[in-house]
Amino acid sequence: MRFEFTLCIVLIISSPILSEQARAANSVEIVWISSTGSGTPGSSTIDAVAGDRLVAQVRITPDAGGVSGYATTLSFDADLADELDLVSATEMLPPPMALQLSPGVVRAMIESNGSQAGSVGEFEALTFFGGPTTGTMVAGELTFDVTANVATDGDDVTPGFSVIDGMGSNSYLGVTPVFVGAAVNLGATVVPSLSTSAMIVLALLLASFALLGTSIHQRC
Repeated sequence: MRFEFTLCIVLIISSPILSEQARAANSVEIVWISSTGSGTPGSSTIDAVAGDRLVAQVRITPDAGGVSGYATTLSFDADLADELDLVSATEMLPPPMALQLSPGVVRAMIESNGSQAGSVGEFEALTFFGGPTTGTMVAGELTFDVTANVATDGDDVTPGFSVIDGMGSNSYLGVTPVFVGAAVNLGATVVPSLSTSAMIVLALLLASFALLGTSIHQRC
C-alpha cells in the first residue's frame, strides 16, 4: 500500500503545469519482437495468420525531464473481435528503476472474448533517485496466440486505458505520455514450396517417364 501511495504521488503531482512538448516527448509503446510465422518483427505492426505465436515488449521512452516512475495497463481486442489469445505477461524491472509492487508478476489479466475486451494490469516501477533521460526501458513482455479471427482493422493491443496510467518526471511532476498501440494484420497464407532435393527427384522422375515414352514409341 505504501508503494502504491508513493507511486501515485510521483505520477500525479502538478501534472497541469506541464508543457505540451513535455507531454508529447515521453511514450509507452508496444513493439512486436518475435513471431513463429512469416511476419516481420521490430515495429508496432506485424502480419500474422491463425496459429502464429507473437511476443511483444512494453517499451518506456523518457524525454530530457527523465522518468522516475511509471505505471501502465493494457487492453487488447477492444473491438471484441477476439483476434488474440493471451498466453503470458511478464513484468520486468529495467535499470535504474528500483522498486515494484509485485516484481515479475502482472497482477491482473483478463482474457478477451466476443463479449469483453482483454486487459493486463499493470506494469509499474519506481526509483527514488534520478531516472533515465534517454534510451528505452522494457517494462515487460506479452505473448499472444493469433486466432482465426485475425483481420487488418487497426490496433489490437493498446496501452494507457486506465486512469492510473502515467509517468513521473525527475522533478516529481506528473507526465502524460504518448501511448502507442500495436496492430496484428492478416498475413498471406504461406504455400509450402518444394525443397531442392524434392525438385531433383521430381525432375528425375519426369525424365524417366519421358525416356520410357520414347522407348515405347520406337518399339511401336
